[in-house]
Amino acid sequence: MFALLLSVYFLWRAQRNRYVLKEKEVVLSEKETLNKALSTAIQENKFNDLLVLARNNSPEFLALFTELYPEFIQALKTIDPKIRNTELEFCAMAFLNFSTKNIAEYTFVTTRAVQIRKNRLRKKFNIPSDVDFNTWMRDRG
Repeated sequence: MFALLLSVYFLWRAQRNRYVLKEKEVVLSEKETLNKALSTAIQENKFNDLLVLARNNSPEFLALFTELYPEFIQALKTIDPKIRNTELEFCAMAFLNFSTKNIAEYTFVTTRAVQIRKNRLRKKFNIPSDVDFNTWMRDRG
């Protein structure tokens, strides 16, 4: 009789442990889903902040861009280890697919100055003339 009660107790205990484990897995899954959603929201917010910083020609633009796209910055530094921050900022704006007119407006220079800078960077990075500058930049990231 004692053995029967003992085995019933252990079966009940094992079943209870499985139930508790399933409950914990469900809670963990819900928390992971929430965490992913929050991470996505944070990334979207950072991207919006990045666009605002670019439009305001803020000195913090490059720092946030580097945080969001470190592989792009590293790719450019691999091609030219002595690349200047001003060139990185310009390439970052091209990576974000800003037009020549937008870059000129946001950096307070003429469109001709932007075109000249693009041509200099084309030479520096050996970008063929038949390849779109912004597309080439996007392919580096």
